[in-house]
Amino acid sequence: MKIAVVGAGINGLTCAVKIKEKYRDFEVVIISNEFTPNTTGDGSGGLWYPYLTGDTPYNLLDAGQTFTTFISSPPKLLAYLQERFEKANGKLLRAKITSLEDPLLQEYDVVINCTGVQARFIVPDDKVTPYRGQIVKVKAPWVNHVIIDEDGGNYIIPNASTVVLGGTHQHEFNTQIDPKDTDFILNGCQSILPGLKNAEIVNIWVGLRPGRNAIRLEPEERNGKLYIHNYGHGGGGLTLFWGCGKAVLQILETHLNKRKCNVKSKL
Repeated sequence: MKIAVVGAGINGLTCAVKIKEKYRDFEVVIISNEFTPNTTGDGSGGLWYPYLTGDTPYNLLDAGQTFTTFISSPPKLLAYLQERFEKANGKLLRAKITSLEDPLLQEYDVVINCTGVQARFIVPDDKVTPYRGQIVKVKAPWVNHVIIDEDGGNYIIPNASTVVLGGTHQHEFNTQIDPKDTDFILNGCQSILPGLKNAEIVNIWVGLRPGRNAIRLEPEERNGKLYIHNYGHGGGGLTLFWGCGKAVLQILETHLNKRKCNVKSKL
């Protein structure tokens, strides 16, 4: 069995790890034109919080207004999952997929679609839209709590070595740094925590969150081939990735069991 996972973000890596560790004899390949540390997830704040997830049912997200959560370091988490996949003899292939009918995918029996915002063009799915996110990373080791101002649009997320200040969520594909957005972020966060006026700016970054009216997590058969879609996580990819990866594995298991039953019935 040959399986291609398209996309090397947090969801693609998780699906690949779960499948390869469950089915050691399967050939599992992650195909992407970018790998960590150059994915959208690498630049995110790493907060466990279901942010910008569209109309995904609230009971599936289970978030409150004041709560205890945790923060991961996205580059370290992505690097860990990629290393774990490679240690299981998974393969990486750097290539740009432009369509689910791409000739590069023809040799695979199953395709796991974790293409994020590019699913708009690759599937294609016009329900996918970018949530442009610009952030500013600063040195502020005295900040120990996350603050999210849902009314004003700003947030403050301390990481291990920096503090992430945000943010924006415009519906556009522009990945250039906008000085107006930088001012909005700094002014807004400094009004919440005035001590941030003394913080040294380390980096300014822009990424595109894969927005959708709701996460698409389902199988689809095209021309006799199974595609499992797992995209549209908005700003919640680093929150929902493990559960979504488990669901993808369950869909694959159901497909394989059905396939076994069909073979037996023919015998």
